[in-house]
Amino acid sequence: MAGKMYQIRRKSDGLYSSGGSYPIFKKIGKTWTGPGPLKLHVGMVIYNFKRQQERYPYNDCEIVTLLVQEDQAACIPVGDYNTLQK
Repeated sequence: MAGKMYQIRRKSDGLYSSGGSYPIFKKIGKTWTGPGPLKLHVGMVIYNFKRQQERYPYNDCEIVTLLVQEDQAACIPVGDYNTLQK
């Protein structure tokens, strides 16, 4: 079963958005798990930058869609999980 995830990439340098109200761009950015949360994020950024009359950070950006293939790598009993995390 495959799922989709999303990132925002700046075309000029290939860096990815960190998300948040005032995003910065990094080599590894935020990944959104669906189109709804991504749309909410972009709307929030538009609102914040219009209100502050600042330059909109996503003018030179594109949405990257990632296809995620789910494969079962390992199985462990739930009771053993806590001992592995220590």
